[in-house]
Amino acid sequence: VIFGISADTPNEVYVYKYFWQGNNKVQAAWGKWIFNSEDTILGIKMIETDLFIVSKRSDGTYLDKLELQVGLTDSGLNFLNLLDRKTSLTGVYDAGTDKTTWTLPYVVPTGTTLDVILSNGFTGKAGQKLLSGVARPTTTSVVATGDFSASTCFVGIPYEFKYQFSEQFIKDGEDNPLRESKLMMRNMSINYTDTAFFKVEVTPEFRDTATNEFTGGTLGTNITVGTINLDSGAYRFPLLSDSSGVTIVITNNSHLPCVFQSAEWTGMLHQRASRA
Repeated sequence: VIFGISADTPNEVYVYKYFWQGNNKVQAAWGKWIFNSEDTILGIKMIETDLFIVSKRSDGTYLDKLELQVGLTDSGLNFLNLLDRKTSLTGVYDAGTDKTTWTLPYVVPTGTTLDVILSNGFTGKAGQKLLSGVARPTTTSVVATGDFSASTCFVGIPYEFKYQFSEQFIKDGEDNPLRESKLMMRNMSINYTDTAFFKVEVTPEFRDTATNEFTGGTLGTNITVGTINLDSGAYRFPLLSDSSGVTIVITNNSHLPCVFQSAEWTGMLHQRASRA
């Protein structure tokens, strides 16, 4: 992986992922991480498997660490919560107001959403996000209705992961794309591992977007109600579109993990011309 920053986009980190298999470059993909629009990234440094980022914010200069090692999990859970500026906190319960308050070790504007995720100290609820009664009364606190002081919780800023597929096409024997042909795509399958949630948005040209949602539960597998179920397999969804006029996007705006290995599709090729 290669990381880069630019003065033209001071709140973004550019990411280039590549992988060689023998003499074949089987992966070459650009992406970027977009941080808060008010952040100015001053510098980045990779040390072993951790990326350190020095960022200037409205209330000061911060040193953030991104742990990029594969297979990391949060304490007591079988997955890693996907949150920015994540910290583990124990809340203080007020019986008079029936509210629990978590005090942050840093400042976050009250208009910024913070998620509260229950740890394994909450039997039958580990990994679940508090969905109602969560408020931000001050820049250094989060409040939720109910008593959640029995154990630590993970608190952090949610973000959205997004991946857009390139246009799909058929190649000839010399690895050249058949541009004079029309490819009608019927469906696609995404192969995933240890995944709990993601959405696929399919937008054909001049038609509305169709959203397909995966929530970690597959018929025929063991599913425990009240817990986060990680699943591995293939998720199939329809396309029914011309390959040149369809946009396929995977998104995940939750704290739950998603890992993708590959994708496959089926379709019909209409040959318009042949090469001499």
